[in-house]
Amino acid sequence: TFGHYEFKKGADIHEHGHEQEEVWHVLEGTLEITIGGKTEIAGPGFVGIVPPHVKHSVVALSDGKATVVDTPRRVIPGV
Repeated sequence: TFGHYEFKKGADIHEHGHEQEEVWHVLEGTLEITIGGKTEIAGPGFVGIVPPHVKHSVVALSDGKATVVDTPRRVIPGV
């Protein structure tokens, strides 16, 4: 599953995990990304890999854009 996210400063994704590996690629702006308890400030060009079942969360420190890829395919009800 390939997703393109546009985020506003202050937006957040609460801590969670899922069965798929997830890859975050920041295109614009700055995110605070926590993966498995390790927090990084992520700007344009940052690539973060979230292994399956590892807890992670995201907070937007500015407006921006990111691409997120889940593998294998992630089924999102209603989408």
